Amino acid sequence: MNEYEKLYHRWKRYRRRRLLRRLLFILLGAGGIVGGGYYWKMAPEQGAKEAPTTSQAPAQEVANILLPSKAFEANLRPIAPPPRPSKAKAKEPTPPPQPKAQPQQSKGLVVIQEHTIDPQTLKASFQTHPKLSTALLLANYYYKAGDYPQAANWALKANEIDPESEESWLLFAKALAKKGERDRAITVLRLYMKKRKSAAAYELLDQIMKGEFR
Repeated sequence: MNEYEKLYHRWKRYRRRRLLRRLLFILLGAGGIVGGGYYWKMAPEQGAKEAPTTSQAPAQEVANILLPSKAFEANLRPIAPPPRPSKAKAKEPTPPPQPKAQPQQSKGLVVIQEHTIDPQTLKASFQTHPKLSTALLLANYYYKAGDYPQAANWALKANEIDPESEESWLLFAKALAKKGERDRAITVLRLYMKKRKSAAAYELLDQIMKGEFR
């Protein structure tokens, strides 16, 4: 007997056992239905034979119940709690706002979001520990200073550290557009928008294509 015949006989035995189980369930179900019908038929007859005996309370017991006096209820008055002493605190006068001291800028420094940036210090730090935040700070520094080639260079370095950084893509495209390389900026933004649906990239692309980005 080959493997196919064994498999066929095994399937026939399984099917036979399955049919026997179904017949057994059908027989058990029919027996349950017959027994349940007999029970529901006999239950009302037994209930009619066994009439419950209820005892009614004599009228005298009801009459002997003492009702509370209305005069007693009238004497009950709710006692109001004593008023709590108010502890009013005197309002302290608020000091007038003091003007913020403006940071003094030295030559070669640019303030970005209230932080003084020293590019030479940041470059030395980047050489020792290349970080995304340092590269982005330098890219923003050179972009605000009008040095767009350096801004594009540091935006590329930031993108090398983290290709998913949206700020590095946008800064690079802005620096290219400021340099006059409008077509390259459009290509960069379209390439980024294939990877991620960015509202900021779409808005910048629309401005560059319409000539509104200056």
